[in-house]
Amino acid sequence: MRDEVDDLDFIVHGVVDVFLSTLFGQSEGVDVDVNVIATGFSNGGFLSSLLGLSPNRPWWLKGIVPTGGYQYDLG
Repeated sequence: MRDEVDDLDFIVHGVVDVFLSTLFGQSEGVDVDVNVIATGFSNGGFLSSLLGLSPNRPWWLKGIVPTGGYQYDLG
């Protein structure tokens, strides 16, 4: 919070894009069958539910399994 880092942006465009570009040689719009399920406990459950319920969730995210975390009500 102090550094005003956007957690979702960090996960989607930082960690995962680097992973996809390393694995497949490119990132956004990679034309392969990528299926990712986000999971987490406590604060990780909080982040995975936020990621899965985001209206702009990433194309590669197929599901979420938050355990012991808060689930957002975006409706």
